[in-house]
Amino acid sequence: MRVCANCERNVRDAYCAHCGQSVDLPRFTWRYVFHELPAGVFAWDRGALYTAKQLFTRPGHTIREYIAGKRISHFRPIPLLAFCAGLMGLLGYLLEAPMSGIRVNGDQEGVKLVMDWINGHYVWIELASLPFISFSTWLFFRNQDFNLVEHVVINSFLASQRIMLNLMLMPLIFIFDNKVFIMVESALVTVLSVGLFAWAFTQLFPRMGAVKVTFRTLTAYGFAYLMISIVALAVVFLLSRTGRLHLS
Repeated sequence: MRVCANCERNVRDAYCAHCGQSVDLPRFTWRYVFHELPAGVFAWDRGALYTAKQLFTRPGHTIREYIAGKRISHFRPIPLLAFCAGLMGLLGYLLEAPMSGIRVNGDQEGVKLVMDWINGHYVWIELASLPFISFSTWLFFRNQDFNLVEHVVINSFLASQRIMLNLMLMPLIFIFDNKVFIMVESALVTVLSVGLFAWAFTQLFPRMGAVKVTFRTLTAYGFAYLMISIVALAVVFLLSRTGRLHLS
């Protein structure tokens, strides 16, 4: 007789009779990424509201429990990220009018084109950023118990958390329709996102101490976006060299 990792009841069969979760829960590996996640990107799971609540009340504890086996009540991480990013991209189009008030060096049309491209590809931008952030957090916390794929799971949840935060603050842009507030809202989301990111990791690794975890988390966060920036610049350079992108 085995014990269910989700509800801790004794189980005789392959699935728990109490919560319905499978008893056979192997550790997250690349097989999970390449064989299960692509099919699940467009799947709808139950537990979205429950997962959202847990991510804003006890994010690190929730993610650690999910990896350990308490999964039946949660929305799967990659589909959750894809759904949140898709909703964010859709709302970005709806915000096109207030966003048009922002000008950079007088080149409003150029900014609009960039924003339209980001809104149209937001899901893929988030998914493309995920490996960089996951590698970075794994690198800075490689002496802990989680493998690289489990860091993908961790950062999928935390990316969804960041997008949810942005979605909650987005309606304020309609109320305060001016470019100053839009810039303030963007800065506020960034600060709160970094804070939530650090908070989640202090819960994930409580034995390391809050100060040490926070320092490593912020360093990992910065290193990830440095890698993303370098790759983005390299892509822009290559596209401009091949004539597919014209830089004025």
